[in-house]
Amino acid sequence: MKVQGVLAADVCERSVVKSRERIRARVFWLLPIVFAIHDGEELLTMSRWLAVNRERLDDLAQHSPLGKRLISSLPTAPLQVALAIGAVALVVLVATVGAASTRRPGARLYVYAALLGLLFLHVFTHLAQAVVLRGYVPGLFGAVFAVLPGSLYIYKRLFASNLLTIRAAVVTALLGLALFIPGALAAFSLARWLSS
Repeated sequence: MKVQGVLAADVCERSVVKSRERIRARVFWLLPIVFAIHDGEELLTMSRWLAVNRERLDDLAQHSPLGKRLISSLPTAPLQVALAIGAVALVVLVATVGAASTRRPGARLYVYAALLGLLFLHVFTHLAQAVVLRGYVPGLFGAVFAVLPGSLYIYKRLFASNLLTIRAAVVTALLGLALFIPGALAAFSLARWLSS
């Protein structure tokens, strides 16, 4: 009787652990979902918005060589926007597959955390752009209503499961942010090359 009770408890505990791992693995997949919502909005609005606001953007960027380079490299045709978003989506998907298949902190988790941190911080770039331009910018609503709550929820779950510390979250987010401009320029260049 005692052995059966121990075995039953062990089976129950393993079942709970497997259930937690499945739930945790599912949490990782929230990132591509919020990315799709955010970038779907950009896909639907960016080309037209850029056509209407190009002169304002050029005026704002005239004092910054980096600003000029970013503005001049923005994809303007819907196909280019779609290709650039698709390139970034592929990176997000690969990172998510890697993170969802890991059981402990490591390189795959930190790559995912860098993308998560970048997307989280990107919310505030959209807010800053909206303030500076005094109006709507592509991706603003998706950033505020999908990316912000989604990324906060993912962080909460990663912290609760001890997969990510606050220090690691800050470091990886800053790394993701540092790679944002080179990554965006690479995606824009790839989109132009593929569409030509």
